[in-house]
Amino acid sequence: MSRTRSHGAGEQSSTAHPLSRVAILWRPGTLSEDAFKHMLQETQAMAHSLGVHIQVVEAAKVEDFDAAFSAMAQDRADVKQAVEVIE
Repeated sequence: MSRTRSHGAGEQSSTAHPLSRVAILWRPGTLSEDAFKHMLQETQAMAHSLGVHIQVVEAAKVEDFDAAFSAMAQDRADVKQAVEVIE
């Protein structure tokens, strides 16, 4: 069974404005397709209940990072989150 650990690129203080957009950096292949779909559905359901838009950006290799972070910036994400799978 694998677990996930997330790494935030920006933390919010209790006095900060509420989040409205969160980007998740995803490396394809780190989870099975079914596990990823399940995790994404749960994440999107929670985000929707909080009024937060989730943007999933794929980066399969280091060369994809510039384009991934550009997409996050273009979508104006308040927080950029990387998901790491722990086996």
